[in-house]
Amino acid sequence: MNTIKTVKVAAFMVLVSLLAVSCLPENESIGSTGTTFVKLYPSGYNMLAVDAISTSQDVILFEVRRDPANQEDLNGTTTVSLKYDADGSLMTAYNTAHSTSYIALPATLGIVSPTITNGSITITFSPGEFTKIVKVTLPNSGNFDFSKKYGLCFQVTSITGVGKISDAVGKTILCEVLAKNKYDGFYMMKGFIMRPGDTGGLEGYFKDHKKTMATAGSTALSMSPNQLWANAGGISGIGTWTFTIKDTGTPPYAITVTDPVAVNWLLDPTYPNRYDPATKTFYFRVNWGATIPYIRGCTDTLVYIGPR
Repeated sequence: MNTIKTVKVAAFMVLVSLLAVSCLPENESIGSTGTTFVKLYPSGYNMLAVDAISTSQDVILFEVRRDPANQEDLNGTTTVSLKYDADGSLMTAYNTAHSTSYIALPATLGIVSPTITNGSITITFSPGEFTKIVKVTLPNSGNFDFSKKYGLCFQVTSITGVGKISDAVGKTILCEVLAKNKYDGFYMMKGFIMRPGDTGGLEGYFKDHKKTMATAGSTALSMSPNQLWANAGGISGIGTWTFTIKDTGTPPYAITVTDPVAVNWLLDPTYPNRYDPATKTFYFRVNWGATIPYIRGCTDTLVYIGPR
């Protein structure tokens, strides 16, 4: 009886072992077939938002990745040549395709590594290596012109040795390099919005409307998404609001809020429109509308919740 039980246990253990082996994912072993691909990560576009400070910063622009298909390829060498967009043709094509206005980051503001030599960067993967980085050193991002959108463009031009470019990912990347002012970040909005005669929930108190306040100048921020109705519906007839902090003197600081589209726009002078640096909070009241007295308006609070 004991012998039979022992045989059954042994058979069960063998079955478990076979099942465990059969359930191993295919990528547990590199194998000996397939194609090794070289990829830029991320693909197409990357944004690098850094603090506007006077001390030097090293920032990774993107990674060059080698995905070996087999052990032989992993033990091989791959050399990747990256063209730097010295003539601006890559950036021009990107701007045209995406309706953007990036300009090349001047060498005085950022130094690329590995070094750009004769208009290109050479990346070499030695045996066993999977990832290489391309970075930029920013000696003083406080010198950025906040009215400009800086970028750096690169393109894979050749691969020698093991591997080929991944067509699925693409061979060109634009890296936006953005210096953020000290007010930049994510904010939470609450307040009251006016729409006389409304019965559908557009007028009223609201809270928890998350906003991005993006650098638009040394002390200016651009808000997105735009102001919403109380029920979080979109508002027509208004543009992107710009907040400017007059950060001189004793806080809280006076602010202005402008809209390039709204008719009869008014930052209400009877309200203490301000920014409180102690609580990182904006307080403001604006009115607008096609007729006067104003038929649209809001009294809002924007509270900082974290960096973007």
